[in-house]
Parts: sequence; structure tokens; C-alpha cells
Amino acid sequence: MPASSRGARWCSEAVMTLLSPLLQLLLVSDDKTTTRCISELLRAMFAVAQRRGNPDLSCLVSCVGEWVAGQLSWQSSKVFAVLTGLCLLHAPLVRAALPSVLAAVADTEQKRGTGVDVKLREMYAKLELRASATPVT
Repeated sequence: MPASSRGARWCSEAVMTLLSPLLQLLLVSDDKTTTRCISELLRAMFAVAQRRGNPDLSCLVSCVGEWVAGQLSWQSSKVFAVLTGLCLLHAPLVRAALPSVLAAVADTEQKRGTGVDVKLREMYAKLELRASATPVT
């Protein structure tokens, strides 16, 4: 396997492996220095991956969708805060993940059994607006 192909594969695997844990750290950390460092790491990872043409956006969307589905029921406000921050780092990813986020919102509402959750829907609508307003980088 050529060195450039191995490098591209390594980069893709690194982004896919680290994305969910880094989002989780952003979710649980209240320390501004930590969140800034994580955001800078994500920014650098996305920039390198974009230069190398990988990983496939659908793989990242799947990773974000799974993370949101696992966290939304427990920490909805913080999940949307992380997604809003992610929008600044990789708006196309957040735009592509919106259907997965909406599905997680509907699933959370169904699990709670109280009908439409106005607060969740408002946070989703704000994220959708932010994602559509953020220019493609």
C-alpha cells in the first residue's frame, strides 16, 4: 500500500475514532481551557481530513448521530450547545446530521411519553437556523 494511501487511511481512522470521545469531553467539561483545547483539536483534525479528502461525510454523520442519540435524553441542553459549537468547526457535518438529530429528538419525546417537547423542538430549530446560516468553509 502506498505511503499516501496509508496516511489517508490513518487520518480517516483517527478522526472517526476520536470524534465521539471528543464530543463527549465537550459535553461533560465545564473548564473553558479544556473545551478550547478540544475545539482546536477538532478544528485541526477536520482541516487535515479535508485536505486529504477523508473521511467520508456520511461516516462522520453516523458518528454524530449515534452520539446525539445516546446523550440527548440525559443532557439535551448541553448536547445542543456542543452541536452549536461543532457548527462553527464543521457546518456541513452539522447540516448533514440534522435528520439524525431530529430523529433523536422524536425518539426522546417518545421515550418520555409526554408528547412534543417544546424545549427540545426550540433547541433543534435554533440549531437548524445556525447550521443554515453558517457559511460553508
